[in-house]
Amino acid sequence: MPLPVPARILAPLPEELTSFVGRRRETGELRGVLETSRLVTAVGAGGIGKSRLACHTAGRLTRAFPGGIHYADCAHGEEALTRVLTAAPGAKALLLADNCEATRVPVARLVGQALRSSAAWHVMVTSRQVLGVPGEHVYRLPPLDLPEAGERSTVRIGACDAIALLLDRARAVLSGFALTRENAPYLVELCRRLDGLPIALEAAAAQMRVLAPRQVLDRVVSSYDMFARGIGPAAPTLLACVQRSAEMCSPEERELWADLSVFRGPVTLDAATAMGPAGADPETALHLIAGLVDKSVLVREDTRDTVGYRLYAPLRHHGHRVLQESGGTLRARRLHRDHQLRITEAEAARTMRDTPDAAWPPSRADGAELSAALETCLSDPEAGDEGLRLAVARWPYWQAEGATAEACHWLECFVRAGDLPAAGTAAYAHALWVLAWLRGAQGDSREARAVLRHGGAVARRLADDSAAAHTAFVQGALDLVEGDADTAVTVLREALERLTGPEDAFGGMMAALHLSLALGQTGADDRQARVIAEQCRTQYRMPRWKGYPDWVLAAEALRQGDIDGAQASALEALQSFLAVEDRPATAAALELLARTAAARGDDRQAARLVGAAAGHCPGVPAPARLLSTAAIRDHHFGLCASVRRHLGPRAFEAAIAEGGAADLGELLGSTLAPVPRRPDRGSADAAGGPLTTRQWAVAQLVAEGLSNREIAGRLVVAQRTVETHVEHILARLSFTSRVQIAAWVTERVGLSAVPDAALPAQPAMTPRSPVRLARQVRRALR
Repeated sequence: MPLPVPARILAPLPEELTSFVGRRRETGELRGVLETSRLVTAVGAGGIGKSRLACHTAGRLTRAFPGGIHYADCAHGEEALTRVLTAAPGAKALLLADNCEATRVPVARLVGQALRSSAAWHVMVTSRQVLGVPGEHVYRLPPLDLPEAGERSTVRIGACDAIALLLDRARAVLSGFALTRENAPYLVELCRRLDGLPIALEAAAAQMRVLAPRQVLDRVVSSYDMFARGIGPAAPTLLACVQRSAEMCSPEERELWADLSVFRGPVTLDAATAMGPAGADPETALHLIAGLVDKSVLVREDTRDTVGYRLYAPLRHHGHRVLQESGGTLRARRLHRDHQLRITEAEAARTMRDTPDAAWPPSRADGAELSAALETCLSDPEAGDEGLRLAVARWPYWQAEGATAEACHWLECFVRAGDLPAAGTAAYAHALWVLAWLRGAQGDSREARAVLRHGGAVARRLADDSAAAHTAFVQGALDLVEGDADTAVTVLREALERLTGPEDAFGGMMAALHLSLALGQTGADDRQARVIAEQCRTQYRMPRWKGYPDWVLAAEALRQGDIDGAQASALEALQSFLAVEDRPATAAALELLARTAAARGDDRQAARLVGAAAGHCPGVPAPARLLSTAAIRDHHFGLCASVRRHLGPRAFEAAIAEGGAADLGELLGSTLAPVPRRPDRGSADAAGGPLTTRQWAVAQLVAEGLSNREIAGRLVVAQRTVETHVEHILARLSFTSRVQIAAWVTERVGLSAVPDAALPAQPAMTPRSPVRLARQVRRALR
């Protein structure tokens, strides 16, 4: 079979004055679509490279279209297209109608007639707006591929199309320009700031003949208008391109375009509707959004479970300029702030209240949008308590992200001045206890106490019972942080009695859990400590905090020597923390698992789990990851010191690094495998008599002649905890000295009271821990 004769390009394609860079994937996709559809419209924002891609693709399809390649530029009218269509082709032919947005209606009519009149015609159109002709296949052209933020490899950076184009055009004006480790961060950020749009990248490259990449980036960040006016031939093209998009839109569409420019990222349909014309119904707003999408001003982006809309950088900055010129910037920013406040408070209501069958909502408030809304609250001279309400509603998400420093920053911005308009509101009173809670979690008890004193005074002045009760709960939590467990028990009991309303569910549960920890730390009532944590599991129905009771149960079980129970509860907690993407809490659960591994004698696995915890939540100190107490802080340092001593510094550091880089699922699998451990030295029920399991273990080590410090190292607990246990043992047995404890233990189990007489027993194997939990955790990890 003879090969088809290459077609002549009857109406010449535009000459390529610059090299064609990248777009290999898009070229292949467009060719594939042309093989199956007779009418293909390449659609995209102005300056995204539609014409270059279409001409490049058409020039390589001469063998596929023996009837010829026909080109018509329709930017200034349909006359060129009419001339091409005067005669029907004798064989399969491709018509490329370029720049059709300004002449969309007549082009659609002519193309429709050509397709109906001759089966030989195949048409490729470039336009910012679809033609709307039956049988039209729309190919939406994306921007150039971008490097990942923070990417350091110059090889991977240079492989991205956006960087390749920027380098190619920069070399055209500056011979020898190259990608280096020094300029790579600026070039990456420049491409990302310009959204990978070829026309904007070419404008940036043109300025590099007189400016360094860092200086060009500074112009983009600090004064985009100066950048757009530029110092090279591409700048007028960039401005003209954006202006043509504006001319395509109706006045109502241009107004919405300007209002949406206050968003820093994708805009949801709800957000776009909220920003629509005053008094407009949702259907009207939806039609305006559809119009902007059809004209490639807004670009659709699929998110997790919905659709978002993005303005590319040149279009967004054009909207900024229109707002400034019309005096509408503050109005638009207030609309944006109010929308962020609505969705964030709605999420907080589901997060902080006891709601049956509630589900932890994924935060729809983007961090950049929230920062913009908070900045509006600070700069708006007529703002009320919106900023406080927004920060208070957002803090659970900040905490889950390990961003307590950011939460404290914004809260302090709004509570610093006592004469703020919001200082006499309930939002102000609640912001103070939240700030004190977060400062305490960071380990800054002194600052937390100062904020709490002010918050108590404000709550009393406003007669706000809820704020006063939450203030009392945080005070008890701070007592526990500072090691005063007895005072904490008293304060937390009083707070718990007052935190009974549905809006107080978070405070009630946290007060109860801290009370459980405090009771355990005093050793006064181990059974009640566990019962309180168990009740929290069933009484409160808040998915965001579901794992916290399990975590406390694990800590309490470990304190009482129930290693298997501690591991099972820690895995339950870990599963819940992973489900809600709570990074600090996940790290805290991993550290509890590290303590169980150390208690079993598996020091290497304990170090790996400590490393995994640190890697999962970098930047947050271990004692600040979850319900912080003096004992938890001491446990962390005691665990690390004990494991380092047993492994040696070099092996310890290697295991830490290994855990930080390990796959969490595999690491958990190692945790659940059988590990060697020493057999129990008697049962508390059988030999320990009136002592708890943990007290019996401490008493046995006292009988061996170990000091409190040595016992703490052996049990991987804080020395202060051992001292408390010894005091309670003496009280329960009515003894006055450690010698009496040793004699009593010797009598019950026959251990020698001679120091160091008890040698380590041979390792035994413990049963495998719950496999079902491991599978659930690994499934959550995937």
